[in-house]
Amino acid sequence: MSSPVTQARRRNLNRANRTICPVCGGTCSTVKTDQITPQYREATLACENVECAAVFVASITPVRFLQPSRKAQTDETNSSPQA
Repeated sequence: MSSPVTQARRRNLNRANRTICPVCGGTCSTVKTDQITPQYREATLACENVECAAVFVASITPVRFLQPSRKAQTDETNSSPQA
């Protein structure tokens, strides 16, 4: 059986990537994304409300980490010389 945290994440999957249109408040869909740098991405979004039909670019960048990366710790361990 999965943990309560995993169950909560599964319930929120459908809501996790919803973006609200800044003009009409409708739901937007992602048209495309461009990775500008390793830490910065731009997403083109389109409002699904046919009466609005706004298209805009949003920026996506990490603000803070909630859990440290396991990969960084693994890379440091693997890069040490072996005896």
